[in-house]
Amino acid sequence: MMSYAMQLLIHRGDFCHGCALLPLARMFLLRTLSSGPRVSRSLRESYQLLQLELPDEGESSPAQVKEAYLRMAKLYHPDSGAATADKALFALVEEAYRAVLAHQSWLQSRGGSMEDEEDEEKVKGVAPQHRHYLSYEGVGSGTPSQRERQYRQFRVDWAVEQVLDYRQKEHETAAAAEGALVERASASEAGRSRSRRRWRGWWKTSFRNPCPGETSAT
Repeated sequence: MMSYAMQLLIHRGDFCHGCALLPLARMFLLRTLSSGPRVSRSLRESYQLLQLELPDEGESSPAQVKEAYLRMAKLYHPDSGAATADKALFALVEEAYRAVLAHQSWLQSRGGSMEDEEDEEKVKGVAPQHRHYLSYEGVGSGTPSQRERQYRQFRVDWAVEQVLDYRQKEHETAAAAEGALVERASASEAGRSRSRRRWRGWWKTSFRNPCPGETSAT
């Protein structure tokens, strides 16, 4: 039976509302999932942690696995800026992601040859005018099933790059704004310094050179 801590973590409401994970429950969760001599959690818990279909209930594509990981990363990555950001929980998500990827790689190596033979037979029966639908925008090489997997991975990687580029632009914009503030502050301070120098110069000149009327009177 799934532990209470795991039920608490995989509950969809907890993912959408990170505040539901109270400090005591979070501490219990980390102790439960991280304790023991084993390096990783069970494969079943890894799938549940990423909210993916269990291996015996269905098959999740590589794109679905990566999308699930990105969804969790946005919530728990320490640099995400989200209220649910948590370094320890993000480490657990990464561990689950690696476990699921390793399992899927093993499944593909075991059943890939059978899928390739079936796909090749299907392609032989496809009319030439319809084969361009199998081009996958020119991405990948090999059999149709291999190209499909490569194409899905390409689309996911492209989406990840867009997210990273967006975050990088946000950081650059914030840095530029901060630099502008510093520059304005420096310019303002320089202006005040010039005003003080002019005032001191006028003050000294006024006392060193008295008015003509005052000189004749003496």
